[in-house]
Amino acid sequence: MKFFGFNSFLFLRSVIFSLLTTIFIAVIVGCDSGEVITDPPTSSIIETYDTEIIRPSMTNGRIVFNNSEAFRAYMESIIDKEDSHLDFIESEIDFESLRSDSRRLSEELEKKYDEMEVVEDPYFASVLNPDGEFQIGEMVYRVAMNYVYGVSEVDASLLQAIPIRNPEMVVFSKKNGDDPVVDVFEIQRADLGQSGKIDLFRRQVECEAYYTNIKSARRRVKGQAWFTNWTLYMSAFTELEYQKKGWIRWSRQRTTRITLNAEYSIKQTVTSPDAYDYIKPLTGSYSHTKYNASEIRKNITWGVSYFPMSVSVSGWISSEYEAYRSSDRLTRSCTTYIKK
Repeated sequence: MKFFGFNSFLFLRSVIFSLLTTIFIAVIVGCDSGEVITDPPTSSIIETYDTEIIRPSMTNGRIVFNNSEAFRAYMESIIDKEDSHLDFIESEIDFESLRSDSRRLSEELEKKYDEMEVVEDPYFASVLNPDGEFQIGEMVYRVAMNYVYGVSEVDASLLQAIPIRNPEMVVFSKKNGDDPVVDVFEIQRADLGQSGKIDLFRRQVECEAYYTNIKSARRRVKGQAWFTNWTLYMSAFTELEYQKKGWIRWSRQRTTRITLNAEYSIKQTVTSPDAYDYIKPLTGSYSHTKYNASEIRKNITWGVSYFPMSVSVSGWISSEYEAYRSSDRLTRSCTTYIKK
């Protein structure tokens, strides 16, 4: 009967407790086993950042470029970088961008990020402050939802009256010839014919696909493609995101593997100030795979203007978005036809 004594009871209780704890931990870890990398890349590369980054000057919380060439050089240094890299650059120059502010607002207001987004290109949005402003030479520009406003630096206070998330143009009344001049440029977004869901407000194509497996029902892959001309900067862009549905909204989520395949044929007809037209054809393809990642983004073409120009665009971007979660595969194809 000694075996069933008090000490033996304590020992038995300890063994049972350890066993239950082990089972509990195994269950918790196993709950998200679908995110385990099943076929990792051949080598593991730790992301590093250049210590010698371009540090533009700052005035009143906005980035200032000496001229269009300095603006072009800065964009060249950040194009197609990861969000973590853009965050690093912002911290290095002590700058809060419109890109970061839009994400913060979407979380605080519990709204979709797309509802707070003013500039769909994340690299251009990284140049703008939360008021949508940046400066080239003596000119200060504010980028709103559908219009870009430019004014001399000495009259920059006029821009404060412009709400950047208002899709309507703000009209300035000119009383006499001595009043400051505010230049207004309409943002050009390509008219799109498509085989996906179109955002009528933004005119970019959104393709979505959802898992049918009940264990993965709250997960999807979402792809987008667009062409936008902000007069001072323009880009054709394609991206995909792997997302998970939370209590309120969809958010980016890492998964086993994602792939973006894109083919494109774009023709830009540019009209310079002297009314001379020239054509810039662009044709090619792009394929990229990421492991343990949530998104892939690619600028198919981008450019910085030395002067306001008129651009007409025609062509197409055909993309295939693919995501793997454990053994589940999810694909969606979407073709964006561009005509402006």
